[in-house]
Amino acid sequence: MVGRILGRLRSPSMGVAIVAVVIAGTGSAVAAGTLITAKQIKHGTIQLVDISKGAQTALKGNLGPRGPQGPQGPQGTPGAAGAPATALFVSVNGGASGATTAPVPLAGSASTFVSVARQNSTDQGRYDVTFNRNVSACVDVASITDVAGGAGTPGYVLASPGTGTTADEVFVRTTDTTGTDANNNFSLAVYC
Repeated sequence: MVGRILGRLRSPSMGVAIVAVVIAGTGSAVAAGTLITAKQIKHGTIQLVDISKGAQTALKGNLGPRGPQGPQGPQGTPGAAGAPATALFVSVNGGASGATTAPVPLAGSASTFVSVARQNSTDQGRYDVTFNRNVSACVDVASITDVAGGAGTPGYVLASPGTGTTADEVFVRTTDTTGTDANNNFSLAVYC
């Protein structure tokens, strides 16, 4: 009887489904006598979608070893050039040792340098250098120089952008070789 039903169906997978419903409905006594074997199913008629998820998982093999790395691909198109860094700079005569006179700018980026002043008007070796823009996120480089731009009086220099009175100032501190604040000539470059 099962054979006649399967013969009239258009799809073998539909036949398997009907047999499964009949078996499920009649109980285990009938199931033992009506099992379909692999010999009774035509090759290629049952697809992966016809099998339960649990059976699909059991059919999958273990993950194989990783294959060798493939060759490097071609180089990509270069990106557009970035904007050039803006350099702000000034060279300053910091005054003679012990002097409280205003420091004198010797050279600088005329369109961006604004002024240089001694902190608190009289502080030795402490200067506020002002530019025409916010420099708090910029990088600064300072060095002690003589008036002609060569090596200055031995000492140290510290520059901190945006730590002056406002964000457009760079605080510069010059010291002697013992670390004591002292007037000194310096050059300052700020890159934004």
